[in-house]
Amino acid sequence: MVVRVNGRLVQRQGMPITCGDFHGIGVPKVRVSGLPVATLGAFGFTTGHQAFKPTFAVQASTDVKVLGAGVIRERDAYAPHSDGTTNHVGKANPTP
Repeated sequence: MVVRVNGRLVQRQGMPITCGDFHGIGVPKVRVSGLPVATLGAFGFTTGHQAFKPTFAVQASTDVKVLGAGVIRERDAYAPHSDGTTNHVGKANPTP
């Protein structure tokens, strides 16, 4: 099932981020296609990749929320993260 919020795909646990990272844990009891939905706050962190430490989402829907937190959608931004030498940012890049 493809679910969109404000016309954009919903980010879910384990889905990719454009910088090469992946979204970490989503809201356990709210699932889309069997995977927990990603939101700002406690369920908005990434897994980290290579030497880049985990980071967190800084953008989400303002009108569609789960447990009071905005649902992260395709192209929503994550905070910059570093490997100690360089910084980069990523955007949610979920697959259907």
